[in-house]
Amino acid sequence: MVPEPPWPPELIPLASCGGSWTKYCETIYAEFRRDFVSSRGRFLGKHVGISKRMIEGKEAAFWHCISEGKVEEDRVPDMRRCERIRWPRGLIDAVGTGRVKWWKERDGSRCRSYVALPDFSYLVVMEEAATHFLMVTAYPIEQPHAQRKLGKRYADATEKG
Repeated sequence: MVPEPPWPPELIPLASCGGSWTKYCETIYAEFRRDFVSSRGRFLGKHVGISKRMIEGKEAAFWHCISEGKVEEDRVPDMRRCERIRWPRGLIDAVGTGRVKWWKERDGSRCRSYVALPDFSYLVVMEEAATHFLMVTAYPIEQPHAQRKLGKRYADATEKG
């Protein structure tokens, strides 16, 4: 019998790379590529991919998963995001297991799906296209009021069916 992988997926701390940002960035990027480029998960019967848009030689979705900031060129790495680089694919793969909650929201012509830990402390955002989903970003939700607000969005969306 194959043992269950750890839940949530294991963190990758900066210390695992001797504190070197360069080595760490390449290590977590390799994990990201494994999860979204070399293999592709499925969500609601469709493949999950990422945008081909590149920033500094790496996919924009990677930078969105490991950094924060409103201005694309000024985003700053966030260690809590970085160490959770295995979580986006892990949460997507866990849909239907009871380990996560998911819902859809429509914003004009755009339809986004959200996958969260049950306490809403981590969120994955995907955009639906005709034939696939694009994983847009993923990040921890640290503020209790933001977790409650996300819980309300989930409740409102799932009530509507």
